[in-house]
Order: sequence, then C-alpha cells, then structure tokens
Amino acid sequence: IYNELGVVYYQQKKYKKAKDFFNTTIRYISTDSYNAWESTFFNLGHCYRKLKQYNDAIKCYQKSLNISPNDPMILSALGFCYQLIGKNDKAITYYHK
Repeated sequence: IYNELGVVYYQQKKYKKAKDFFNTTIRYISTDSYNAWESTFFNLGHCYRKLKQYNDAIKCYQKSLNISPNDPMILSALGFCYQLIGKNDKAITYYHK
C-alpha cells in the first residue's frame, strides 16, 4: 500500500511525500522479491529528480536499470539526469543505448 500511496502523491505533485512512501516501500522489500519492485526504484528516481536531488535520482535509476537493463525509459531518465547536472557526454551515452 505504501507504493500505491507514493504513486498517488507523485500524481498530486507532492514529491517529498511520494519519496517518503517509496522509501518506506523499499525498506519492506525482501531480497527474494527485489526484482519485482523495479518500478518503485524508478518512481523514487523521478521524485528525486523533481526535487532536484539528481545524484540520488541517478542511484535509483541505476538500481532500476540493474533489474531491467534494456528498458528505454530508464536509459532516457538516466540520460536526462546526467544532462541536468552537466555531464553531457554521459547523457549522450545513455540516450544512445
């Protein structure tokens, strides 16, 4: 339910509250179901990006990418974050994957 509340708050543009709920969700994830929660890491990354916490966003997107290595949305999100922090070469690398 914490994950769903995170989604609701994200849609309401209440990014800090959404971030808190996504983090709570992650605290309860067991290691055997870790891969099933890729979207939670991805959504948490969006919250951090909206809050301009780009390095934290990148960490979340990387965790998401480790679970789904060829997902174009994750690759684009990583590229965008790197672009936002001025690492354009790295951004281009992710945009072209």
